[in-house]
Amino acid sequence: MGADHHHSFAKVDPSMAVIVNGVSHPSIADASRFFNVSTKTIKQWIEKGIIPQPPTIDYGTRELQTFTDEYLRSAVVARKEYMQQKKSDKTPKKGKGDISLPDYPA
Repeated sequence: MGADHHHSFAKVDPSMAVIVNGVSHPSIADASRFFNVSTKTIKQWIEKGIIPQPPTIDYGTRELQTFTDEYLRSAVVARKEYMQQKKSDKTPKKGKGDISLPDYPA
């Protein structure tokens, strides 16, 4: 996914969303389709802090994560910033013929 992709934030598959009090809440499955990665990858990104923790909703005695349009927008920005930082942190590798010599006193 190297290039910027135009994401449609409004597309939520109703069969994947969690419905609470008649309101549809996008699930991690929606987020995984949005980013074109597995739900495991989404969970890893959240655990590693690559993307922020999603908001939660109460569902009986459970608390469910919801992946709203606003959240997905912030996750896209956070992931892009993470990737740019990671790219800038890489040190250039030495190519063939590059030789490091110790500094000798003149």
